Amino acid sequence: GGGGGGGGRGRFYLGWKEEIAGMAGRPETAAWLRAVRRRIHERPELAYEEVETRRLVRDELDAMGVGFRHPVARTGVVANIGTGRPPVVARRADMDALPIQVRANRDADSFCTRCTCHPSLLTGILAATNIQLLYNSFFNFRLEIIWVD
Repeated sequence: GGGGGGGGRGRFYLGWKEEIAGMAGRPETAAWLRAVRRRIHERPELAYEEVETRRLVRDELDAMGVGFRHPVARTGVVANIGTGRPPVVARRADMDALPIQVRANRDADSFCTRCTCHPSLLTGILAATNIQLLYNSFFNFRLEIIWVD
């Protein structure tokens, strides 16, 4: 169940790996991941210009019910989940596109300006945040998720 540590199975529930794998294999999870990645990839933004990318991250965090601070380092977003106390563990994802041109299709003259790892990493960090929320009671630390340039 959402928000409770591993479906309410107690602090030392051992089936969490299988439960997470099952969540990751759901068609709606795959559809959500693809949609988020495409939204990021369609709007490449250079460092300190990530208006739409920052909005996407904030919208997704809002939908998950995760609090966040922004702007951090001009256009960054920092979310916190967990106990709120030390120790602190951090996850970081770059939001900015790289100012390079990459041929998107060998037969076309189209180019993109975002390195393909950025949308995937950003999407993966959002997905991990969503999963972390379900198992929040298992972790005795504060997790800071940082999206920056």
